[in-house]
Amino acid sequence: MARAKGSFSEYVLVESALATLIPERLGWEQAAAVPIAFITAWEAMIQYGRIKVGEWLLVAGASSGVGVSCIQAGKYLGVKTIGVSRSAEKLKKLKDIGLDVAICADSTSFAPAVLEATDGKGANVAVNLIGGTAFTATQDALCDFGRLIVVGYVDGVMNANLNLEVVHAKRLEIAGISNTPLTTADRAKATAGFNRDFLPGLIDGLIRPMVDRVFAFDRLSEAKAYVESNALLGKVIVTLP
Repeated sequence: MARAKGSFSEYVLVESALATLIPERLGWEQAAAVPIAFITAWEAMIQYGRIKVGEWLLVAGASSGVGVSCIQAGKYLGVKTIGVSRSAEKLKKLKDIGLDVAICADSTSFAPAVLEATDGKGANVAVNLIGGTAFTATQDALCDFGRLIVVGYVDGVMNANLNLEVVHAKRLEIAGISNTPLTTADRAKATAGFNRDFLPGLIDGLIRPMVDRVFAFDRLSEAKAYVESNALLGKVIVTLP
């Protein structure tokens, strides 16, 4: 299994340093749900977030593939997780897999609830999977020396207000994650980090990939429409005949 370009294909050429042996307990569809979600989660939580045992992790957009992976990996690593979603039903299912604090709110109004859950201190690491509409709230929900990681923008909003006073006063760090500028060495570093920190949990069954739906390859357009509808919880998988 690997995170690679051109993966909507029958065959993909992948550098050996980017490939990981599939754990025996995982089927093909579960394995397909792992690399892009969990390697991205590793980059957000560990490479840039430097999350530590006992710290608070805020996931804005908790029901997405990367969001669910962050929650699962957070439980495995011993961090406390806060998930934000507009769907109470999705949050209930996420509580079943280890989410500590569920906040049902829109993308602009969850900061007070995060502060309340953390005794007024705020989260140590915030992963923004929503986009520009959630930027201010994730920034306001961080503690001193907090780390804000921007991974996606499913809301389509690319611009946001940056409160320099908050960044300065709290000594915040802000980072973005994208595969586009990464060299093969950069990608290999992320794969090695995933193999070290997350793969043992997948091998032991302590982390279980969450597959929402499986579509045949000839239904690819339907699969993409389903993902874009934001109805999913976890990963959508496409299979070839």
